[in-house]
Amino acid sequence: VGLLNSFEQVAAILGAKEQPAVLCLQDIRISKQQKEGMKAWIESAFPYKVFITIAGKAVHGRHNGAPRPYWMGVMTCLHTHVFRGGRGFTLETTSSGSRRCRHAADGRTLIVCATPHNVQDITIYNVYQHTADNSRRRGELWHQLGQHIGKNRDRKVLLGDLNCSPNLRRGYSDRNTSRRDAADKELLAFIEATSANWTPAAGPTWRNLAGSQRATLDHMLTWGLNYEHEPVARWPGANPSSNLGMRNASHDH
Repeated sequence: VGLLNSFEQVAAILGAKEQPAVLCLQDIRISKQQKEGMKAWIESAFPYKVFITIAGKAVHGRHNGAPRPYWMGVMTCLHTHVFRGGRGFTLETTSSGSRRCRHAADGRTLIVCATPHNVQDITIYNVYQHTADNSRRRGELWHQLGQHIGKNRDRKVLLGDLNCSPNLRRGYSDRNTSRRDAADKELLAFIEATSANWTPAAGPTWRNLAGSQRATLDHMLTWGLNYEHEPVARWPGANPSSNLGMRNASHDH
């Protein structure tokens, strides 16, 4: 969990022989003060253009007499051999009537309007959805994403940790089953409402190394790409043989 804790793995992906055209990371947990330094380092060391959004809030506990901040963030990297530029911005969820939901997208959603070298622009949504026990903010984020996607006429791809697994979930207890089922149904409803193309991963993209839990929490949705073959999303780490997962031992999704 966190970019610094996964630094070696991320650097290996960025420096691999077969580098991804787009790399989307969620829950990177770097501060606003670290943001520009991290961006500058990646862009100087690897052929990528980097976009980062960070949001912070005080959480329980204090550090040196001050509230301890928790930094939430996502990062999108575009390979410069594939893209000649891009423009990044955040999704503002301020229309909700509930005060608790007004900032549901803060540090969790980054939109990049990317310009490839040879074809038309594509909008890339990097999303870190709320967990199943935060249904109001989940619903608000789905709603705002759906509105933006509906108005956007560009080709679109959504990548991220959506914290739901309609097609594969194993080793979970019966506790909170109804909340998890509701989260899974929300993804299916979003796919239908936005007419998204969705091919779920063949195996788990998350597994709890301390137990038997595993699920396909990470997903890719596309709209209007019209490629001969749909792009392939990979989540390296959780299943080395199939290269389909990202390990995470800290969260109970």
